[in-house]
Amino acid sequence: MIRRANTTDIDFLITAIIEAEKSGSEMISYCGIFNITEAELIKALRNMLDENVEGQELCISSFMIAEENGEKAAALAAWVEGKTGRSASAIKNDLLIYFLDRQKVLLATENISLMNEIGIDRTPGTLQIESVYTAPKFRGKGLSKQLIEAQITDYQKSGDKFEKVQVFLLGNNIAATKSYEKAGFTIVKTKQAANKAINKILSSDTRVLMERSCGNPSENGILSQLNSIFAKVLKQPTLSLTPTTVATDVNGWTSLNHMILIDSVEEHFKIKFKLNEIMKFKNVGEMVATIEKKIS
Repeated sequence: MIRRANTTDIDFLITAIIEAEKSGSEMISYCGIFNITEAELIKALRNMLDENVEGQELCISSFMIAEENGEKAAALAAWVEGKTGRSASAIKNDLLIYFLDRQKVLLATENISLMNEIGIDRTPGTLQIESVYTAPKFRGKGLSKQLIEAQITDYQKSGDKFEKVQVFLLGNNIAATKSYEKAGFTIVKTKQAANKAINKILSSDTRVLMERSCGNPSENGILSQLNSIFAKVLKQPTLSLTPTTVATDVNGWTSLNHMILIDSVEEHFKIKFKLNEIMKFKNVGEMVATIEKKIS
């Protein structure tokens, strides 16, 4: 069962937030940045969740919970960026300043500057995914993917309109990256810190932005990956493919480059097209459909 979180879930949500912050390590970013203990962080998170300030992840109503046999199994926060008129980072900064020890916040200036080195802005109007957590005994059941789809559906039913879903990860979280790729996400941006002192507060010096379009997660994920392949081969970083795109729509998509593209696609997806399949491709959408059949 998947449901919207409520005040009775706070303890589980705190666990979800902390475990997500650890990003597969034992380092909690909030503790490193503000030089606070885990106990101090838990107290602050409880107060922030109680406030239920929308538009960012430290908010009860942003979360959905997956239950198995009446037991809390997984959690995931989501919100539409900028819907409240302010960015998530601005809202969260206000909460941290209010609920953390003011002196420690003031002393964290240098660490915050380090964090800014890997800062990537959230795109206004997109659905943001954060604090994704599945309890150990329930892993491997695809609960995170189910929660993502449930959040998308719930926000859309509420009248929210968005074309993309975004999630941010630390560069060393390979397991999470692969999990999101299976859910149709693809890496669209990475940012690495020049100052290696960041490793004192984070388990990675790199931040990654992944995103997917709304709709069929598998097909959209394949299309995003094709877009990256085509943009690289054709040296067109601003290229934007759609299912109806044909060769004549794209500069440089010649007969010779077509075979180079095919080779690159086969290598990327670890598949092999038959000659008659290649000859039947009328547009990018047909290539996507064929790839999906081969990898499913």
